[in-house]
Formats: sequence, structure tokens, C-alpha cells
Amino acid sequence: MTTDTKVRFTERLDLISYRAIFALWMACVSAFAFIFYTLCRFPQHGLITTIGGHTVSDFFTALYFSIITATSTGYGDIVPIGASRIFASCESVLAFFLFAIFVSKLLSRRQDIALTEVHRLSFRTAFHNIREDLYVVRKDFDVGIHAVRDRGSVSENEWKFLVLATHQVTHILQELPDFYDRRNRLHALDDRQEKLLLDSVERTLNRIADFCEALRRRGVVCDESAHHAFSFMLRTAKTTMPLWEAQAAAINVEPVKQLVERLRGLIDTPSEGFPGIALQHGAAARHSEPART
Repeated sequence: MTTDTKVRFTERLDLISYRAIFALWMACVSAFAFIFYTLCRFPQHGLITTIGGHTVSDFFTALYFSIITATSTGYGDIVPIGASRIFASCESVLAFFLFAIFVSKLLSRRQDIALTEVHRLSFRTAFHNIREDLYVVRKDFDVGIHAVRDRGSVSENEWKFLVLATHQVTHILQELPDFYDRRNRLHALDDRQEKLLLDSVERTLNRIADFCEALRRRGVVCDESAHHAFSFMLRTAKTTMPLWEAQAAAINVEPVKQLVERLRGLIDTPSEGFPGIALQHGAAARHSEPART
């Protein structure tokens, strides 16, 4: 039996309801009771009492024996002989198997409840972590915006933080479709969470666009690694936006798409009247920038 076959068999067992299991158990008990009752017509293959050695002759006594056999009680007041011993053994094994299914389903139900709660908490934690990470990214770009506006330059240390922040945004954009993977996740974003996530992404991309706009206005050259990070982020956004738009039910991602286009224009295409974001290459260009105090 292959692994896939075992998985399918287990999944089918999980689909059986408690009522169905009990019905199967009762059917098993009744069927074997009828078999015992039929075999009692043959004294050498029926049921006999331990006191007196009388052969069982009524159906209700056969049903009683079938029940205590299925429950593995075995009072010993009635014993099978001949072929009845074979059927009593089969009933005991079959009833035990049904009882095992019942217990496993009961335990599995409790495990599913616990697993669902763990997934809910981990999902909520991941959602809040993403929003917190985006908040930190916005703060990093606020520092960059103030540096450009106040000093007209960005230090090497500030560029490092901005590059890391941009990579963080790229990573978050790559993870967005995972929040809608309903086949592998027990939880998905609700309408409120979708709107909060959209707001965080939109505000973060807008902050990055403001930083790039400040660079262009002041004619500040862009660090080469930062330019590559911006470009990779835009390529990731171009891939992610259609997936996000197709799966999101309660939000309109059009503002985010417009921000992506705005960023692409700021980074790749100098606009008329502004010096554009020139690339500075290598560490020598960085050393010409003032150090962060």
C-alpha cells in the first residue's frame, strides 16, 4: 500500500461521522447475533450456558452474547462452541476496530481544535509582524527624506539602512499571496485585515516614492545598491499585484498599482524639469558623502 493510498484511506475514515460509526457497530452486533442464533440450531456449533450446559435457543440471548463479545466484556455465562468460536473471534476484532476508529476520531477532533487555534495565533502574529515591519520601513525612509531635505545628501550608513528596508518591502510583497493560500492555511485574511494590509503597503510605497522624489528635487545621486534594490522591489510588485488583485475580495489595489508606476517613473525615467536619480558607482562615490553624526 503506497503512502498516497494510506492518506486517502485515513481521510475517508475521518469523513465517517460518529453516528455512522455507531450504526456500523450496531449492525455488526445484530448481524453476528443473527449468525449465533442460526448456529444454535446446530448443537455442536451454537452457544451453551456454563451453568447446566444448555444450548441457547432464543434470539435475545444470542444478541446478549453478541453485545458482550463486541464490548470485550465476556462474563463467561455463555460460551461459543464449534463454528461459533470463529465468528465470535471475528466479531471481537471487527468491534475493536470500530471502537478504535471512534476513539481516534475523538482525539483527532481535539487535535484539530488545538491546531486551528495555533494556526489562528500564528497567522495573527505574522499579520501584525508584517504591519510592524512596514512601519519600521517607513521610519527608515523618513530619516532618508529628512537627510535629503536638510543636508542635501545621504550618508553611507543611511543608504545601508534604506537598502535593507527596501529588501524587507520586497520580501513582504513576495509573501502577500501566501495569506490567500486557503488550501494550505486554516485561516485567511478577513475584510478588515485586507484593508489594514493595503493601507500599510500603500503608505510604505508612498513613503519610498516621496524619498525618490526628494532625491530628484535636490539632485542627490542614488546609491547603486539602493537603485538595484528599488528595481528588484518594482519587479516583485509587478508580479505580486495581479495575484493580490485577483484574490483580494474587499479591497481595491489600484492605488498601490499607481504608486508602483509612480516609483517606476521616478527610478527609471527622469521627468522633465528634474535632474533625475543619477547612479553613483562603488565605494568611492560613497566616501564623498558626509558621515552620519
